Amino acid sequence: MRVPADLRSYAAGKQPGGQRLAGLALTRTLQFESSRPGRASGVLLAAKSGDPLCFRDGGGREAAERISLDHVRELCIELPSATTMEAHPTLDVGERVWIPGHSPVSDGVGQLERQIEVLTAVPVPPPAIAMHFRVPAYTRRGQHFDMESLGYVVLASWRHDLAGNLPVKISDPYRSTSIWVTMALMTKEDPGLEIAHESPPEPAPDAVKVDRTIARPPAESIRGTVLAELVGYSELTEAPWLGLDLTFGPEVDIAEFGFYGPIKPLIDAMGPVLGRDRRGGPADHRLHDLRIRRDPNEDRSVRARFFGTATNDVRPLPHR
Repeated sequence: MRVPADLRSYAAGKQPGGQRLAGLALTRTLQFESSRPGRASGVLLAAKSGDPLCFRDGGGREAAERISLDHVRELCIELPSATTMEAHPTLDVGERVWIPGHSPVSDGVGQLERQIEVLTAVPVPPPAIAMHFRVPAYTRRGQHFDMESLGYVVLASWRHDLAGNLPVKISDPYRSTSIWVTMALMTKEDPGLEIAHESPPEPAPDAVKVDRTIARPPAESIRGTVLAELVGYSELTEAPWLGLDLTFGPEVDIAEFGFYGPIKPLIDAMGPVLGRDRRGGPADHRLHDLRIRRDPNEDRSVRARFFGTATNDVRPLPHR
């Protein structure tokens, strides 16, 4: 379905907050050209912003045109199919896109705006996705942040109904075959994110410090959970930052980075190897290289391999 070029056709009004929502949608959406594949993103951003009602023809808050919340939500939900039909299917193997700017953590300031930027730059995600984050520092307001939280925000761009206020999955969420997430300090470039169609490499055998198969990986993040397979292990302290390679079975939804899923609950239960942060939780901020893959030969267990990462924090992006 093609996204309408003129959103005034959605005038309905009588929904609570409809006047404000109408202005938001029209103001932001008219900033996008109709030929731009990501133009519909403006509607989504409008539904969450706080701009006054304003039309290009001079109308203001008293303008009679309205857009109902239901209609705007429907248009927002149409975004994946609309951009799929109007843009190329996805990135080619090896193709990469640089998205400058701040990368927020989950529920952080600028999350929705960043997701709009991601959708506009990459309307359809590649099956094997790499997300290389470049940040100005590894702490924010004096607190460390974990890299998988940055990845959660990006992956949710293609998995959640962003028009709502709660993180609800769309009916057909993005499911990747592999994921590679890295984080490093920026060099001369401004902070940003590189998204690529790229599979994660295997860790070098001599770099692997721990190699364990987790028989029953947790599906929910519960404070204090420790994997039985890691009991007795000591914290890896040779380097401040670590890499983690995870191999799941073929049916696991590895793109789910939330509290209920295969990734975060597993990492949160790896305290013996990661160590503890100042609040007593797992020091998952030490992970700067996360490689996740699915193997058709694996069962419901997951193979976890910790490996050392480069000691030089400031390094250029891969292939830049």
